[in-house]
Amino acid sequence: MVPPNRLKKIYLPLMIISATLLCLIIYFTNVPLGIVKDWTWGRHVTSIFPVYELAAISIFFIISVVIAYKAGRYAKSVNEAIICILLILGCGAFIDYYILQSGKFGLNENIFGVLDKYTGGYMTEAANIKEPGQYFRSFHVKLSKDEDKSNHVDVHPPGNIMLSYAVLQWCRRSKVPDKILHAVLPGAIFEELDTARKDGVFNGVPDENAVFTAGAFMVLISLICLTLARLLIIAASLALCRQCGNFGLTALLTATAVPAPILFLGHYDVLMFFLGAICCFLFSLGENSKRGYWWDIATGIALGCAVLFSLAFSGMILFVIACVGISRPMDRRNWYRIAAVTGGGLAVVALCYLCGIHIIEICYYASRNNSRYFAESGRSMFWPPFNILDYLIFGGVFLFFMPLNEISRIKLKNPCRFKIYIFYFSVLLLLFISPFSRGEMGRLLLFFMPAGLMLSLAAVARKKLDNASWWMFTSVAAISLLLTFLIRIILKLIMIL
Repeated sequence: MVPPNRLKKIYLPLMIISATLLCLIIYFTNVPLGIVKDWTWGRHVTSIFPVYELAAISIFFIISVVIAYKAGRYAKSVNEAIICILLILGCGAFIDYYILQSGKFGLNENIFGVLDKYTGGYMTEAANIKEPGQYFRSFHVKLSKDEDKSNHVDVHPPGNIMLSYAVLQWCRRSKVPDKILHAVLPGAIFEELDTARKDGVFNGVPDENAVFTAGAFMVLISLICLTLARLLIIAASLALCRQCGNFGLTALLTATAVPAPILFLGHYDVLMFFLGAICCFLFSLGENSKRGYWWDIATGIALGCAVLFSLAFSGMILFVIACVGISRPMDRRNWYRIAAVTGGGLAVVALCYLCGIHIIEICYYASRNNSRYFAESGRSMFWPPFNILDYLIFGGVFLFFMPLNEISRIKLKNPCRFKIYIFYFSVLLLLFISPFSRGEMGRLLLFFMPAGLMLSLAAVARKKLDNASWWMFTSVAAISLLLTFLIRIILKLIMIL
């Protein structure tokens, strides 16, 4: 039988040691993070250590720890636990802001990333749409030509462009977004953005006030989505496990232990994290409902909508259907649940065609273009070890090691839960070795990280932790947050200048 203290004696020390080593590698060495002849993460030649931002991050983290210990650990009611979680996530939102500000170009780096054609190109594409109905109805024709030079618009369905266009139209027709931005963001951000605009930094972006307002507002929306995603993941993890505790610790780990969402916010990738969180939340509600077919239909609809943003959600579809059906193949209810999930997804497909959007053809051409892009990039077959390193750096040690601890602990106690972990690791392994995932695992797997977080946090919520284990988890959160801070000031994540 697996010793009950394996987490405390093996995996928690592994998390702390690994995170510490990664901090040292990022900040004090020039070790290539990737394969040099293929692709590596670049480092800034010179960087200023942002003391003020580090102090602010430390203060909000300490407040979060105090709340997690005093309120979250000893919460006597559901209301107290909810307040504790919301307070910690609120502190996490302030930490996110100062993490963004600590980078070489501050928050503007993310705004520039949204507006830059070659970082994503979605806002640039949306800004140049003349007739939206015709544009989206003929989007499959556009993808069939595979002519976009940014290699982003041509390899994804149009979800990000649709969202960008909706935000842009709001900014064109209303002054509310501009007022909100000026109320919550420092004036220096707009001055720098205006200077870049006058200097012609943005290629192909129309010289229109609303476009630049929309670019900044997309960053604000992304920050809000990140906090909401964390809340949904916590709710999903608590819904998935029957014995709920350690509320404050789960919120603390969610807000600080996974670097990728805040670090890649300027790539639109935090929206993938948010969509993945919605899917996991709905899936968890369906898991714990005896006749929760409506939740399964909602899960299918969410997955179908998510595919409009990225084909990567096909991996999430595989995970959900496997967890729903194959875990209990003799249970007729699970086959009904598979039908409900599938029906929800097909409803989205049908709605797309009713609107004139050829979603199946779009997915086919996007997949073909993606394959072409990776074939032309000529990357070698030696990426798996570096993929693991990349996932450790950007996914975080908690997300990496906690599922490993759980699969070793539950295999004899709960065969059903063991199978869910097997499906999780199978999808993860598939994505690790896939040619579509080489080089940037921490960024490209953002859509699937909510599933790992949901399982990991559910495990933490079930445990009765002694003081030593609780403080070891807190240390993991602290070192992970330090790693996020160091990555932000050292690595070139969004702009390659």
